[in-house]
Amino acid sequence: MATTVIVDDTDPAIHYVGPWSLAGNVAAESNEFNSTVHVANDNSSSLTYEFNGSRISVYCTLDSPASRGIPAATYSLDNFTPTRSNGLNMSEILDVQSHLLLYQSPPLVAGAHTLNISLSNMTSSGPKFYLDFFTVDVASATSPFNVIVDDQNPAISYSGNWTDSHSFNGFLGTDSLADLGGANATFTFIGQAIDVYGIIPPNFDPQTLIDFSIDSGQVTRFTSVPSTTIRRHARLYSISNLSPGSHTLLIQAQNSTRWWLDYLIYAPSSGDSTSSATNGGGGASSNSTGTPTGAIAGGVVGGVLGITLIVALFFFLRRRRKQALGPGAPESKQVQSTSSGTRDTRGFLDDGISVTTSHVPSGPRFGGVGGRKGGVQRSQATPDRASTIISDTLPSSTGISVAAPLREIDGGIRLAGSSDYTVPSTLPPSYERH
Repeated sequence: MATTVIVDDTDPAIHYVGPWSLAGNVAAESNEFNSTVHVANDNSSSLTYEFNGSRISVYCTLDSPASRGIPAATYSLDNFTPTRSNGLNMSEILDVQSHLLLYQSPPLVAGAHTLNISLSNMTSSGPKFYLDFFTVDVASATSPFNVIVDDQNPAISYSGNWTDSHSFNGFLGTDSLADLGGANATFTFIGQAIDVYGIIPPNFDPQTLIDFSIDSGQVTRFTSVPSTTIRRHARLYSISNLSPGSHTLLIQAQNSTRWWLDYLIYAPSSGDSTSSATNGGGGASSNSTGTPTGAIAGGVVGGVLGITLIVALFFFLRRRRKQALGPGAPESKQVQSTSSGTRDTRGFLDDGISVTTSHVPSGPRFGGVGGRKGGVQRSQATPDRASTIISDTLPSSTGISVAAPLREIDGGIRLAGSSDYTVPSTLPPSYERH
């Protein structure tokens, strides 16, 4: 079932052209919606209203149409053929009446439409055109529009003594009569405000009580000042500032004085399912504060590239260091040169060498370092082993004295110094005397 929203004549979406004036209630008891109307009595007056929905209806106030007639107006909707008033027969209305249906469109394809109303054959002595409000059938209500619910809407649940009534005096020509005590009605809605409108007959007993409550809460009791005239479209109850969400209105007639329920108007909650079309139609909406997917992907790629660069730099420096030390050099070392010397083109020492081993560990041995003439010391810390110190001491003279037979003590491997960039050579074995 379609939802019907009500659009007051003061809505800024209505575009008025020509001479129009804003007025209050046309008569003391006419009770126009929001107590306002737009009035025109000129053939150059027109209006345009663009809306989204599947049907539109135009409601006006008429001043004694039985004697003064109905104002001439043409209603044009989109590309349909313009038409005159097609509302209820109002030729018998003798006084000022509001909430009268002058035009209703045929069923439309749900979507955007444009209504144009143009006045014609208007005279200074003829009836004036009083625009009160529009109603539009929509799939769901959206704020700031208010929803109007006729008394015959099946969403209203009746119990007790109620009688259906049909007349042009009520909205949509209907109302519900409560003429005995114990007539109750309930209506559940999702909104934050609601008004109840009805018809109070003349000589209404001021002691007659109608109780209204929301969600079984505080009861508000309606009483009326005695009057000699009928009061149509009178607001019997109003409440606002309700918490957003579902609420239930309870109406209870307390005695047998007659009155009529005409319609309800409620304001949908801004966050309910009927007023969240932008969220439901356009995709889910999220307030998540989590890290965006793009940021995560960027961080992963950046981390991989960073690690790759670090690894590449490590191997590059390691290779440079190996190249500087020469093939087969240990990874960790300390080399100190305490004197200078000369060597031949093959890298052999040109003087006699005396090698003294201060301590020989049980682990792998280190060969002497060739390429530099002078004292050389190399050390490497190994777990649970003492450091091995190998010193080369040059004799004080150029002659070589042989005191004992020579005995080979190593494999003859010599390495270039860290600052020596010549090609390392394999030296002959070293010997000591015995």
